Amino acid sequence: FESFDFDTKLSKSYDTVCSDQIVVNAVLRSLQYGSVYTGNCDGNTWRSFTCNQRRVLCVNCKLSCLPTVSCPSTSFTFNSCQNCKIRAAASAILRVKYSTVDLSPQFTQSLVVKSS
Repeated sequence: FESFDFDTKLSKSYDTVCSDQIVVNAVLRSLQYGSVYTGNCDGNTWRSFTCNQRRVLCVNCKLSCLPTVSCPSTSFTFNSCQNCKIRAAASAILRVKYSTVDLSPQFTQSLVVKSS
């Protein structure tokens, strides 16, 4: 996350990683279906919720749609459609690494087929 406040000339940046597969999956499901989710991962609190019918993703933030909390440069937030009156810019890169999981049954012994 990176933000810059044009009035104060202050910039903030924050890099974080979530390595907990359960939390990552829950965040992605929450973003997809519009449910509320809060999960702790690697010392950070990840939240996903909806504001003004738009999905929000934030790290170490409050579960709030108030502009003083959810606008750029006030927190580390992906929030594309908040009506903000501040003069600030924000950007973020979200990278998700995934892999396929083989769900076929695993046999512990050789299969024996008998003909009748």
